[in-house]
Amino acid sequence: MELRHVRAFVIVSEERHFGRSAVRLNMTQPAVTQRIHALERELGVELLTRTTRGVTLTRCGEYFLPYAVRLVQMADQAVRDLRALSNGSGGRIHVAYIPHVEVALPTAIMQEFSRRFPSVELISTFGHSLQNIGQVERGDVDMAFVAGTGRLPPSLMQRQIALDEMVLAVPASHRFAAAGAVEAKELRSERLVLFPHHLNPALLEGLMSWLNRHTAGSVTVDSQEPYEHGLELVARGGRRVALVPRDFAARSGLEGVVFRPLSPPPLFEIGAVYRRHDPSPILDRLIHVVDEVASARPTPPREGGEMIG
Repeated sequence: MELRHVRAFVIVSEERHFGRSAVRLNMTQPAVTQRIHALERELGVELLTRTTRGVTLTRCGEYFLPYAVRLVQMADQAVRDLRALSNGSGGRIHVAYIPHVEVALPTAIMQEFSRRFPSVELISTFGHSLQNIGQVERGDVDMAFVAGTGRLPPSLMQRQIALDEMVLAVPASHRFAAAGAVEAKELRSERLVLFPHHLNPALLEGLMSWLNRHTAGSVTVDSQEPYEHGLELVARGGRRVALVPRDFAARSGLEGVVFRPLSPPPLFEIGAVYRRHDPSPILDRLIHVVDEVASARPTPPREGGEMIG
């Protein structure tokens, strides 16, 4: 399949007119028609239908169009990246961070990547795990950090880079505030504040399974709030307690809230997600940096820890 034929089909699909398409392609109208016919012969289907008002897509044309657009976009991106490499700018990489969980290692990874490849432009954004997975799958970002293993689409892969754990946030007046590690079974008498299901379904399901196992199914979920809002509820006093990531707890300075480890510690993975067959050489370099930095800074195992996701 020749790219010039695919590009002609995409342009005609946008313009819905052979004459205007010829102008955009800087070609004669018969030449554009020949390219479309050549593509149709190769595919063995009719893609376009001429009408008195212009051009319409056949059912096969509508089906093929998103693939054709992606092919043209990938080819154009490859040309841009090659030109960037040749003029010294080095191209760019889009990365999505995840708030609230282990931040030191993702930061160290991207700092090391920038040190090795200073000419590559780093464009970053933030999102919760499910958002980040969607961004990678759509091609909005090249790689994203996520919490938990989850259920990935088959087009994506994940590298584990670290472990984090959930800890208990309690009011300073709570009976657990002066305790050491809080036994998980003790949570059955508490009103729990957990994070919303839509932010990370797989991790929440794993956490609920862990709680039910250790409390014999006697879990009382008072509310589901983002971590910051959950801590605000805890700070008001009463019997509400919240489960939050250890790294988030370490960076939280909310007055009136005390953090205590749980026994056994509920652990979850921090990973880097990317497209399985992405041809980008820049992404390939970043994946190598991810592996090297993560292996050089392993997470110390928590004694008796149990994976929740």
